[in-house]
Amino acid sequence: MRSSIIVSLICLFTFTGCATPVYREVFNEKESYNSKEFSVPANILYQATSRAICSKNFIIEKEDAEKGFILAKRSFQRGKRSIVLVVQAKMDTSCTDKTMLYLSALQTTEMFYVSDHTRFFLFLVPLPGGGGKNASQIKEGEKVIDDKEFYKSFFTEIQREVSIVTANAMKETGAVTLGIAGEIPGPTVAEPKEAVTQGAASASVDTASQVKDESKVSVSVDVKPDISK
Repeated sequence: MRSSIIVSLICLFTFTGCATPVYREVFNEKESYNSKEFSVPANILYQATSRAICSKNFIIEKEDAEKGFILAKRSFQRGKRSIVLVVQAKMDTSCTDKTMLYLSALQTTEMFYVSDHTRFFLFLVPLPGGGGKNASQIKEGEKVIDDKEFYKSFFTEIQREVSIVTANAMKETGAVTLGIAGEIPGPTVAEPKEAVTQGAASASVDTASQVKDESKVSVSVDVKPDISK
């Protein structure tokens, strides 16, 4: 019995000493496919990412449009287990016409336990002041999501939202341009030639009539004979 215990302890210390340090696993992990470059400015990609996250029933807890940061989570209930999925989006805004998007997801599993401290008399009648029930929540574990299909599906949804946001932005730009152009006064419309001719003719008739009236006045003056002769 003693020899088996000694052998077990030796094996335990041996495997513990030979275990790979955690910090070395950082650069030995396999590729998680959690980044993608989009050929749009950062503001367009930010709107598209936010829309895609909300469309999947995630709740945005923190966001910063200037830094290109979004943190959202979604809860799933599986019996007494509660699974929380946290998604973080970070955008590299170093380029004006292209933006790199990094997605990271973390899954946390928690278990609900209910302990009953009620005291019974003869296992049937509860006694007063028995303590009642207490509920506790214990974290069972958490893991980083490195599923290629998960990130591929998320990027596909974001690309679809990018097309929608870009189309809406083009429509708004076109509407603003048309609004500004509508305020510019148009060219002066020339009067029809017939109207001008009729106006000139009317003016000539009025002038001739005026001259005729003046001649009539000059003719109607009486001339008296000279009596001195």
